[in-house]
Amino acid sequence: MSRPGEWLRSAFRGAWGEHGAWVVGLVSASAGLVMARSLEPAVLLLLPAVAFVVAAKGLATRVRRSRTGLPGLTLMAAGAAACAVPAGLKIPLVLGSLAAAALPFSLLYFWVADSPRWTRSLAVELLGTLLLASSAGLPIAVAGGGACREAICAWAFFGVAYIPGVLRARIPKTHQVSLRIACTFAATASLGLLAAYAFLGVAAWWSLLAAAPIAKEAYRAWRMPDWSTRALGLNLTLKALFVAAVVSLAWHPGPM
Repeated sequence: MSRPGEWLRSAFRGAWGEHGAWVVGLVSASAGLVMARSLEPAVLLLLPAVAFVVAAKGLATRVRRSRTGLPGLTLMAAGAAACAVPAGLKIPLVLGSLAAAALPFSLLYFWVADSPRWTRSLAVELLGTLLLASSAGLPIAVAGGGACREAICAWAFFGVAYIPGVLRARIPKTHQVSLRIACTFAATASLGLLAAYAFLGVAAWWSLLAAAPIAKEAYRAWRMPDWSTRALGLNLTLKALFVAAVVSLAWHPGPM
């Protein structure tokens, strides 16, 4: 294989390494596009922007640990920035500042990417999940002009909804009771937000159909099936897709 071919293969392998990040980022961004109900180029470009960010996250580990693949990482980062520029010019300043908070975290992640103890720590995974989940609110903010509160509502729901999955993936490894309690609390908080949104009219009443798989997360925190890592990942992915589809389609567009 030629040198360019080897470089491209290595880049794709490294970019695909973060399966959980791909699910969180692409599902959140896609749900945000549906909730925004907009076909503006600035809004649509947010999806490839998120994809480039996730790809860069995967490549950061490869670059720092093997000292190879820096051109691919640079290309992914440049692609993310280019796709995000149109949205950055239209997003309200408040949410733009929140979105910009991802930059120092990204630089820190790259700096410590050669240490699995840091990149796989619970704090880093939770913060990374919350930042990727913000892509659910960004399309709403860009398309809706001043719809800051609605965008934050979307960000809050999706951010909290992913936390039980992050915790569940760790429970079989450590069996810590604190993780089980935190998983149950996060799932309950997701249910509370879902019920509040349905009651306040942020989403249609039938958004409550998403309550069943969320409630099951609280149950599974204490009754974990004997699944492989792949089976657990597939289960969490399907749950995320279902919840995102129901909530995004039930979402009422427009400022609150």
